[in-house]
Amino acid sequence: MKKALKWTGNIIFTLLLVMMVILVFFTVSSKFSQDGSSKLASYQLMVVLSGSMSPEFNAGDVVVVDAKKKTQYNKGEVITFKDPQDQKKVVTHRIAEVLQNGDQISYRTKGDANNTADSKPVPAANIIGQQKWHIPYLGRVVEFAKTKQGIVLLVVIPGILIIVGEFRRIAKVLTEEVEKRKREIVPEPAAKE
Repeated sequence: MKKALKWTGNIIFTLLLVMMVILVFFTVSSKFSQDGSSKLASYQLMVVLSGSMSPEFNAGDVVVVDAKKKTQYNKGEVITFKDPQDQKKVVTHRIAEVLQNGDQISYRTKGDANNTADSKPVPAANIIGQQKWHIPYLGRVVEFAKTKQGIVLLVVIPGILIIVGEFRRIAKVLTEEVEKRKREIVPEPAAKE
């Protein structure tokens, strides 16, 4: 039973630590990014804010975008791009049509859940990258972690629990070491003959 409790405690400790590292990474990296995304190598992680691509992915999911530029994208691929009408807005939609005007390539895009295509074609220069996969629901946790309550509940409290747990482990090891040294110093009673 004691071994099972120790094993469970180690799993909980590891999960808390991993959760804290992920949330701190998302929170800090998104604060320094212009578009609010987090970067990991050549990948950008972005929180989905609308349901325009449902059922492919939903609001509150995290989309992982390969930010390595390709020379051309194909119809049916899902791309993330700066909105041609508002460069501060980032959108992830599917390519409905590839448009070519001489050397200029642009893309007509459409959200899977939308009835019509987006009003303006997306110039190739506006493309951030191609969507590779998504992580359901993680965006909700990340967005909550950016609030004061989220920082307290998801970073500070688990951090305190980890620190307290480590102090308890250190105290236990020190106590065992002191007991061991006491036994070494105090001689065993001599056996009677």
